[in-house]
Amino acid sequence: QRVLFPSLVKFAIVALVLQMVLPVFGSPAQAAGVNLSPNGIGNYDQWSVNTGFTKVAAVATDDADTSYIYVPSNNNRQSFTIPGAGIPSDALVVSVTIHAVAKEISGNAEIGLLVEKGSGSSNRSSGGSISLSDSYNAYARGMATNPFTSNPWTAAEVNDWGNLRFGVQKSNSSGVARVTHLYLEINYSEP
Repeated sequence: QRVLFPSLVKFAIVALVLQMVLPVFGSPAQAAGVNLSPNGIGNYDQWSVNTGFTKVAAVATDDADTSYIYVPSNNNRQSFTIPGAGIPSDALVVSVTIHAVAKEISGNAEIGLLVEKGSGSSNRSSGGSISLSDSYNAYARGMATNPFTSNPWTAAEVNDWGNLRFGVQKSNSSGVARVTHLYLEINYSEP
């Protein structure tokens, strides 16, 4: 009993101190995330879709060769509108990541993961070229900042993308690129 009693007293003191300190400093931020699927066609509509699907439906799920968009030609782009993230207005956006599940057919196809805000080269950002393999793999482009402003993403931006659209761009003239799934991941912390 003598050993147990001092331990209980120490525990009670630590608990009391934590109750007094946490309200002063606040509780730690809570990490959260949301995934967003395309809901419409963006400013670029240059890829094809396999029979029986719309382009939006074709990239909605990772279903391999059941549904996909594809293109053989260099510099062809396909962009999509994305719904707002619906995160709290005081959230701190950590990153916006474009995800694509893609593969190449018959020869070394490459893609870029595209952010665009209109036609013209100054209104596009496709990151680096990604060499695709001949089986479906997941590829991602993480962005801590808006590529057009170089400022960190804000909750207001991800809740209403304004004129920003997201998608893919064929980056070389070899092979055929196929994309079966495309989505955005928004990582943020809540105060």
